[in-house]
Amino acid sequence: MASPRPFLIGLLAIMLLVGASTLCGAQAYLLDEIGVQDWFFHNEVIPNSTAFATAQSDEGWPLTWYGADFMWNADIVWTHTFTPPAAGTTAYLEFGLYDLDSGDIYPNEGGVRDVVAGFWLDGQGQDDSFFLEAGPSDSDCYGLYSVAVPTALLADGSLSVHLVLTGPGLLGGGGVNWLYTPFNGAGLDFVRLRAEPAAPDLSFSVRSASIKWYKQQADLGKVHLWADFGGEAPAPEEVVAIRFDGVELFSAPFSQFRQSLPSEPYCWASRGMVVRLDFAEGLLFVSTPKMVLGGVDLSDGVEVEFSLGDDVGAENIPMTEAPGSRAVYLCPDCEGEGM
Repeated sequence: MASPRPFLIGLLAIMLLVGASTLCGAQAYLLDEIGVQDWFFHNEVIPNSTAFATAQSDEGWPLTWYGADFMWNADIVWTHTFTPPAAGTTAYLEFGLYDLDSGDIYPNEGGVRDVVAGFWLDGQGQDDSFFLEAGPSDSDCYGLYSVAVPTALLADGSLSVHLVLTGPGLLGGGGVNWLYTPFNGAGLDFVRLRAEPAAPDLSFSVRSASIKWYKQQADLGKVHLWADFGGEAPAPEEVVAIRFDGVELFSAPFSQFRQSLPSEPYCWASRGMVVRLDFAEGLLFVSTPKMVLGGVDLSDGVEVEFSLGDDVGAENIPMTEAPGSRAVYLCPDCEGEGM
């Protein structure tokens, strides 16, 4: 708790196996949030601890001051509860800290002290999956921080967080830090858990789709599908699969597909089922025999999923009822084969 230093940057670097995370992008959605974010600019100066306490006075635990620079270190614990996100989702823990005190007492030397004594997610200490260290942040400065959360920790719908700082802290006056303190306190402004859905592994877009229902057997139907995709031919043992609303229309190893000529599409055909993969044109054709389609529900669109090995593409299409016990979809902007 010392003089403001507006030009020193407070940055919490969370290093993953491939690099550092950033605050979430536009595709992120909220899993859980505690409190109100009172300051919005990284490295913003808060005049003093009284200003911070006033802003937090109506928010309560865990959004308060922790530790004291001359008495004990900040020891901060909180828990998020949320609906578990879909598999493959990336989550980011975001929070604001006031007065982290990780700058050096002699700023002209560019020194930075790591003031993070410990950081745990669900009791797991930082390792190769997430790592936290404090970058330069001086007294009375506010910082916005982000931690990439390992996916495995999201499955149970709860995430506990434990952050412990360590001294020395900083105390100063007249615009210059002039004293180290034995401990390091800090204030927690807000905490937030955001998620970013996994991006499709391969591009996939339906040109047209139709279902022919059988009046006497309501759960039975035939499917025709044309779709564009972007992807490379999988390994022979990898599986090619197509699903409508989770109902499997087709699944077989790629080794079962055949080419008439090297320049021709790959084809699979047996007992009325035809699947054609044209990797050169990026075009998929599927025609099924009569099969059980009881899980397909038109009311909220039909989720069409196409997988080449571990790569998956999907699109939700609005299929509408049509004469002749049919349901149809036509891409409004598509041209060419299948339209």
